[in-house]
Amino acid sequence: GLRTEPAADRTLNVVYQDEKIRAFNKRAPIPVHPCGRYFKNSMTEILKQIYPDEVPRPIQRLDVMTTGIIVFARIKKVAAFLMREFQKNRVEKEYLALVEGIPKSKQFTIDKPIGKPKGSKRIVGREVFRSQTALTDVELLASIDGRALLKVIPHSGRTNQIRVHLASVGLPIYNDSIYGQGKTSAEEFGLHHRRMRFKCFDKNIELMAVCPVHFQPYIDEASKKNE
Repeated sequence: GLRTEPAADRTLNVVYQDEKIRAFNKRAPIPVHPCGRYFKNSMTEILKQIYPDEVPRPIQRLDVMTTGIIVFARIKKVAAFLMREFQKNRVEKEYLALVEGIPKSKQFTIDKPIGKPKGSKRIVGREVFRSQTALTDVELLASIDGRALLKVIPHSGRTNQIRVHLASVGLPIYNDSIYGQGKTSAEEFGLHHRRMRFKCFDKNIELMAVCPVHFQPYIDEASKKNE
């Protein structure tokens, strides 16, 4: 039988490209790699169709529902170089998070190890199976009616780090069905990878990605506060 795939947003928004990398503002919902019921509707599969001479090599992961900057290396040695930069935490990443609840302080750091007990989702705690240190800086930008817009900078690249960390302090991502109270059918998700800075060999690259529409009221609110 044919597998029916979940609907995905297959639009490719190019943010930047040169002979080494291609960067996109990822839409949602779409996974980076084929996974679960998604296959053709994944970024790597779409890129194989459009650029048949290239092997798409994503150098970071974004969840199905997360939007924003995603970078693909066009050649193997570029992928290797960039993976190393990531492992050494030399890549600066900045996310916008729309969360349920409002933090008590304007700026704070979440420093909690993250691990994954067998067969369940990731959780924080030193005693958790195979937990690894994780550090996330958070800044409150604006709030409207019990929801807040946060600027979030993860300093370690643990899987689901931002979602797990924010949920652990009572600020789950808007519409997160795993770590929050969201519905899986939700069209909108509260996590967007807005900015990325890194070195690609001797070139400094800084990328920015426009936010999905549902972030805009909060961004307007934040800029009003700064006027």
